[in-house]
Amino acid sequence: MANFCNYCGRQLANGEVCNCRNQVAQSNAPQNQMPQSGFNNPQQSLNQVNGMNQNQPMGNQAFNPNPGMNNFNQGMQYGNFQAGYQSSFSFGEFMANVGGVFAHPVTSAKKQSEKKDSLSGILMICFNIVISLIILCIINAVIRSKLEDFAEFFPSARFILLGTLSIAALYFAAAGLLIGFSQIFKGNSRVTFSHCVTPVGQKAMLDSCIFALAGICALINLTFGMHVLVIGMIYTNILMITSFVEISPIPSNRKILVIGITQAIIYIISSIILY
Repeated sequence: MANFCNYCGRQLANGEVCNCRNQVAQSNAPQNQMPQSGFNNPQQSLNQVNGMNQNQPMGNQAFNPNPGMNNFNQGMQYGNFQAGYQSSFSFGEFMANVGGVFAHPVTSAKKQSEKKDSLSGILMICFNIVISLIILCIINAVIRSKLEDFAEFFPSARFILLGTLSIAALYFAAAGLLIGFSQIFKGNSRVTFSHCVTPVGQKAMLDSCIFALAGICALINLTFGMHVLVIGMIYTNILMITSFVEISPIPSNRKILVIGITQAIIYIISSIILY
């Protein structure tokens, strides 16, 4: 009597055992087996995520816990977005920029804008604020000495504080207005913070020297000191306009509009403060 397999139906010889079930189990084994590079080998998967090569020793390779940040930083540095300020500061370079204000102001402004060095302009404004504070203290001392009978009625602290804050507000307002209107009228050009704060910083640095010179001249002759102050302020305003026109990337027909609106607003603010 012929024998047949109960599972596959194949005819079997006398005493033969069918191995069809073993063949089916072997064919299904690769589908159920986890790959060696997956969860069965977590150390290898972790090394692949961290960008490490197992064939190299740990001592010769830096551990990078977050390789995605490298791509992000490279995109920030080489992509479409570029910061409008200088990330590092060099005191020697700052002093070179200060010297350039007195020797070649427009050329110095171009170099600062090309390097996106807005920090030098901010420090120049801060220097002017410190010098203005010292000059206001001297003026306060002179007034109190001249008006000995009324010295106790003269608001010394208020005079110095309000004067210093007003001067600081005017310079930073000028820089802020230039930035704001440059963004409005920039067209397709790319405006950075250094394009606007550099001309204002140069003006502030020269103004501090003019304030000091006018103060010294006023001790000799008050009228002469006032003339020095007025002429110096006219010169620094012209210099700021020239530097902005030279380094600003906005369309040429809009540069004068931006600087004109800014100057007009600063003049109004100054008038309000003085009166």
